[in-house]
Amino acid sequence: MTEIKRRMSTQKAITTEGTNPLGEKVTLRLCSYPTKAAEDIYERLKYKKMPFKRKIKVCSTQ
Repeated sequence: MTEIKRRMSTQKAITTEGTNPLGEKVTLRLCSYPTKAAEDIYERLKYKKMPFKRKIKVCSTQ
C-alpha cells in the first residue's frame, strides 16, 4: 500500500484563483500528467489517467 501511495503522489492537482479586470472571480484548475508507474496503476484499476482536464470557472460578483 505504501508503494502505491508513493507512486501516485507524483500526480498533482493545482487550483489558482484571481480576479479579472471586470471584478469577476476566476478559478483555474489543472492536473499534472501521471508518471508511467501511475498510468499503469490507473489502467489496472480501469480509471482515467487524468481525473479532469483544464477547468476554468468565472463567477460574476454583480
